[in-house]
Amino acid sequence: MSVFEELAYSDGPTALTGLLARPAGRARAAVLVMPTIMNATPSVEAKAQALAELGYLALIADFYGRTPADFDDARTLAAAIRPEPMVYRLRLRAALRALALRPEATDLPIAAIGFCMGGQAALELARDGAPLFAAVSFHGLLDTGLPADPGGIPARILVCHGDADPMVPRSQVLAFWEEMDAAQAQWHFHSCKAGRQCWNCSTRCSVKDPMTGASIDLIQRGDPGYDAERARVIWNKRLDTARAPEAIVTVRSAEEAAAAVRYARERGLRVSPRSGGHHYEAAPLRDGGLLLDLGGLDFIEIDAEARTARVGAGVQGGALAEALAAHGLAFPVGHCVDVGLGGYLLAGGYGWNAGEWGAACANVIAIEAVTADGAVVLADDERHPDLVWAARGHGAGFFAAITAYHLRVFPVPGAIVAWRCAFTAASAPVLADWLTAAAAAAHPAVEIGCFLMDHWETGEPAIVLRLSACADDEAEAHARLASFASPPAAAEKIGEIRAEAVAFTDLFKMSPMPGGKRVAADHMWSDAPLGDLLRATWQLAAASPHSTVDLIGFGGGAPPAGPAHGALSVGGGTGAGIYAIWDDPADDAANRDWVRRIDAALAPLRTGRYVGEADLTAGPERRAECFTPETLERLEAIRTRYDPDRLFFAYPEG
Repeated sequence: MSVFEELAYSDGPTALTGLLARPAGRARAAVLVMPTIMNATPSVEAKAQALAELGYLALIADFYGRTPADFDDARTLAAAIRPEPMVYRLRLRAALRALALRPEATDLPIAAIGFCMGGQAALELARDGAPLFAAVSFHGLLDTGLPADPGGIPARILVCHGDADPMVPRSQVLAFWEEMDAAQAQWHFHSCKAGRQCWNCSTRCSVKDPMTGASIDLIQRGDPGYDAERARVIWNKRLDTARAPEAIVTVRSAEEAAAAVRYARERGLRVSPRSGGHHYEAAPLRDGGLLLDLGGLDFIEIDAEARTARVGAGVQGGALAEALAAHGLAFPVGHCVDVGLGGYLLAGGYGWNAGEWGAACANVIAIEAVTADGAVVLADDERHPDLVWAARGHGAGFFAAITAYHLRVFPVPGAIVAWRCAFTAASAPVLADWLTAAAAAAHPAVEIGCFLMDHWETGEPAIVLRLSACADDEAEAHARLASFASPPAAAEKIGEIRAEAVAFTDLFKMSPMPGGKRVAADHMWSDAPLGDLLRATWQLAAASPHSTVDLIGFGGGAPPAGPAHGALSVGGGTGAGIYAIWDDPADDAANRDWVRRIDAALAPLRTGRYVGEADLTAGPERRAECFTPETLERLEAIRTRYDPDRLFFAYPEG
């Protein structure tokens, strides 16, 4: 990967700074990269980097001598140089001269390429008779105030044009063709049918929305760099070759997300939003369509006095917990530090201290979303109430792109005690009744985790009990755990009981989920006691030492409170998460079979599934197990109202 070097040059009294990207060895050729009207944006820099990686010496030209503050500022700066062809061309010639004078460029052919305004700039250099081997315009403006003279263009010309580009009318296209013929130029013109302002560029494209001026970064299937970009968004390596979108768009604002949705609608592409965290079945990854990556929406705004927060869909739980803790506040974030809030909240969210604060979606006050028509809306219980109702528990395949959540947050607990003890797996029959009784007697704020896993030190099959209790003070937290103080003497412990006070932000350390692994997972809800779930599963040994069965309950056996108005409609006082985790693709079948066997063993105790972790690809009945029939019917009616053309992908299916 090349590193940019700033290259100072000037156009008369105007000081300019180009960005030079060098190849690893001797350059094959030199390329002058003309940026967009916004000057050197990340997407333009990515193109220059890609050129350097392919062996070219690439210089990004500087149009203005500074970075525009916004689109309006950029238009003002452009208006100072572009209307006068000679003034414009002197600015462009300065960049070409700076590149040609580099020692590495000696005797190298030089090409100029550009995007939008930069496409016009590349053509203007060619019209000026600059000593270029080639000039390439991607979705560039084609007009000029000074047409080329006959025989005045030594460069070969390539224009990649969107036929429906609103900024380039057909009259401008025809005038350009006539100009090139009159100039006796060597020219080639590619026109993309129904295209607006995009082209299948060599790497990520910058697509500008004509309605707002917002630009989005886009890379299409088949482009160099697509496979790496697709791999970046896949957390579960079991799915590293499964499903391929036609394009991947990365956005950094709601306006850019809206532009991406409109772009997809215009091209007949379905949309699948992704918030940036992990999902066991990679639900946002769909065949065809557009993958809308919202991971860059990672802002956090906290109103400590009102006890509310506005967070971007790309924020991860660990980051929110740390930000809130600085204000003495907390939220029932997911158990793993890298859980993305966008998908977590949309699925319902059962996180830390959910027994006291309820499911995370019960604390969603409002959402900001891009609907299928490309509008940005604020939805709460008064405005678009059906949309926010559905967002509280719908899960993957929602019929809008949620860009931000407004949350109710809580004072951080005065004290938190974490309790842990491990037992041999053979102790299950002895532990089962005690576990049931201790859970029933515990305070509702106590979260109980019973994990069937290989012990981290001995490697032997084990039952690990992990409890957490939040309270006003440490004494009260210990009291809430009192029913677990004396495990049966006949249960063989591995190590001793540990009970210690921890910070809320340290709870994540109790449930790490390794990345870069192959994973298969499933989930079920139950009203059966934890002891019954333990009896049903403890003898089914996992195919991998990293795999776990997580049996979860809450003190008193009551499920955490759900939203008063929301789609989260199925739950249970206990539940089981089944997680097969392995490395070798040759072990795929064995590990997936183990997940199915655990699920089958628990089937007689099952009352439903959690849409956030259930394997919806396992069968057509799975979605119905996550909701009541009335909820499913209402969700379908709301989808029909907000997304009648089914622009957004629905629930994933096998």
